[in-house]
Amino acid sequence: MKFQFWNFTNDILISTNLVLFSYSGECIFDIPSAATQCNKGIVSGECTIPGNFLNDGSYYISLYVVRDTTTPLFDYEGCLSFDLEDYRGK
Repeated sequence: MKFQFWNFTNDILISTNLVLFSYSGECIFDIPSAATQCNKGIVSGECTIPGNFLNDGSYYISLYVVRDTTTPLFDYEGCLSFDLEDYRGK
């Protein structure tokens, strides 16, 4: 998964959290980024989930952006959802 967002403030400390949930609400993982000093412009991030990591089922991802490691700037609940099915048995 790749994401980008605009930062409109110079010299700001930003971190992101990418959280994967099952549709039953179970948190599969929560990946926080290191806090990074950013200037105005586009901020990009990326997360790769290994192909054999997840079981069959439905999942969704939420993305959170935080300033100074404590102040929430933006939360995008359920920004991506997907279903996973094992094709090998078919």
